[in-house]
Amino acid sequence: MFINKKKIKHLELIPIILISFILFKIVNEPGFLFGGLRYVISIFSYLIWAFVIAFLLNPMMVYLERKFKINRIFSILIIYLLFVALIAFVIIVITPILVENIGMFLKNLDSYVTSTQSWITEIIDDLKLDDKYDVYTYLENNINDILQMVKGFLNISLNFVFKKIIDLTSTMLKLIFGILISIYLLSDKEKLIIKIKKLLFAVLSSNTAKMSINIGRKLNNAFSKYIIGKLIDSAIIGVICFLGLFTFKVPFALLISIIVGVTNLIPYIGGIVGLIPAVIIILIISPIKALFVFLFLLVLQQLDSWILSPKIIGNQTGLTPLLIIVALMVGGATFGIMGMFIAIPVTAVIKEFVGEYVENRLKAKGIDDSTIKS
Repeated sequence: MFINKKKIKHLELIPIILISFILFKIVNEPGFLFGGLRYVISIFSYLIWAFVIAFLLNPMMVYLERKFKINRIFSILIIYLLFVALIAFVIIVITPILVENIGMFLKNLDSYVTSTQSWITEIIDDLKLDDKYDVYTYLENNINDILQMVKGFLNISLNFVFKKIIDLTSTMLKLIFGILISIYLLSDKEKLIIKIKKLLFAVLSSNTAKMSINIGRKLNNAFSKYIIGKLIDSAIIGVICFLGLFTFKVPFALLISIIVGVTNLIPYIGGIVGLIPAVIIILIISPIKALFVFLFLLVLQQLDSWILSPKIIGNQTGLTPLLIIVALMVGGATFGIMGMFIAIPVTAVIKEFVGEYVENRLKAKGIDDSTIKS
């Protein structure tokens, strides 16, 4: 009996030894942590894709079930038919055009650089800047370095994008399996939620478990509405950008619009992040049109930051435009880009808890709206 207890005692030390070893590796080799995270993510990549897809499609499923009173099977069938149709449209229509645009740009990059250099030289000669400030000598010594640096940046960036667009096999495989697994997640979501609740009540006190479930429910609601609002906002900005550039015959309008739409998903600074590569691409082709693109995207970014985004996301999350802007500034200053991503949903949850607390305190004191307004 004594020997068994001793063996059990030694066995209990194994988790401590393993945790100590892992902590030592993390402190001694910081790359070990990121390598381990990448390995875990690669193993569970299909589940991660499935969770993301299910999380994004769940609001639409819930809407169909509540609005039209249809059962789970038909609601899942409808949303996945729409989802697959959207993916097919991107693959069949958008991707070939995008690949063609990038390929054409890379193919003609040398001629674009040469024409830009000639244009700059003509401007200097027409304005006689060389006679006054010896600008030509300066530019002659530096223009090649500047243009080659820009060309190198574009080659690296666009080759990376081009490679990612072509190398779709692994991503498509994960997407397909993710879609299949997400169907089961949505189909059995109530059962999964019940199991999670049972686990929380098993390991936590009743009050803590209830509070955790309440917070989780509010966070899920806030993040769902925020993501939907951000996707709608970015889609609108991408479409407006494409229509504006296409109307004024700006080259590679689709490529630039996709860059602007995708980077717009980054809160607050997304417009500026998308503006820089867009202007550089057009600057190499036509400096005059680059100025137009810069002004157009700058106005579009201001329109989105101060009017469109606060309006759409505010309607989704229940936050005022002022509160959204303040939340983004505080989140960005505190935790950087990641802080901007989580700032609005977290603020929405805090606002809801504060609102509930205020209402409960007012009821406890017997104060109603009429008393406050008087």
